[in-house]
Amino acid sequence: MIKYIKTKIVEASDLLEMIISGTIAIAVVILIITLLKQIGILVLEDNTAESFRYFLELALNLVIGIEFIKMLCKHTPSTVIDVLLFTIARELIVGHTTPLDNLMSILSIAALFAIRKYLLLGVDDADKSSYRANQKARRINILSHVNIPHEKEETLEDVISKRLQEKNEKPDVGVCIYFTGVALRIAAVKEGRIERVEVIRYVHPPVEL
Repeated sequence: MIKYIKTKIVEASDLLEMIISGTIAIAVVILIITLLKQIGILVLEDNTAESFRYFLELALNLVIGIEFIKMLCKHTPSTVIDVLLFTIARELIVGHTTPLDNLMSILSIAALFAIRKYLLLGVDDADKSSYRANQKARRINILSHVNIPHEKEETLEDVISKRLQEKNEKPDVGVCIYFTGVALRIAAVKEGRIERVEVIRYVHPPVEL
């Protein structure tokens, strides 16, 4: 019963995140119209440096909003880094900051790039999709543009189960099976059977610690 309630709470949280993302997207679209109007003001009415600074500030705010939507939808470290990068860059470009503030912003950006390069351990630039475990592996290879090793009629569940048997492990949520350029992550298990699988494409191979 407690597990069921937790599952429903997580599902409700996901739904609320999507509603918030949709609301922000609507606000971004509305503000894009304002941005276009600001171009007309720059050309015809007020082409001062202050007016241009306001234009840049509005444009950067929209970019941050778009990246924030991506962060809510994807839940990846890369999207979090992107939001932080654009937020710091906005203050650096259009903010009324001191030389010390500028130095701290530059160091922060350098630190974020270092985190992305050395600490994300291959999860950066990953792309994942969720499928039912009874889907044929050969079909998923076509849909996700990956190369999951399989025999003729094997499903995703068959592929994972075979590898887990070799390791003498049991199927559990969060367990990952790695192949070249792709990983299969168990997303849902019911009564010992795998129900859903995440197919994750990655650019850099994960580092096992």
